[in-house]
Amino acid sequence: MSRFQASGQQRLYWRVLVHTEGAIDGSRSTRPLSWHLVSCADPSSPEAHCVQGQLFLQTNGDPDGHCVTAGTCGHCAWLDARREAADNFEQSVPERASDTGTAAAATIVEAVPSSL
Repeated sequence: MSRFQASGQQRLYWRVLVHTEGAIDGSRSTRPLSWHLVSCADPSSPEAHCVQGQLFLQTNGDPDGHCVTAGTCGHCAWLDARREAADNFEQSVPERASDTGTAAAATIVEAVPSSL
């Protein structure tokens, strides 16, 4: 699938807050950033983020999109859906794909004339 094609999956829409305090120092390579979902009601409030987002806010000031909207963290829900899809995929793949290859190889061996 091309990165330009729609995947058909639910998307998260992000916004970044660039924190500048005082004079901007040109010698700094990066500015402090914090990533939020567009639907985040109050990016500066810890209560607007799930437990994981609050932990991230305390440690590095970036909740990494763990914003609560309508009682649910959109990022956690998205991660859970991805994990569930991965688990379902793993369950649908045969555990031993070599079983079919062994049977096919045995059939070919039996088809070879014994005079060779």
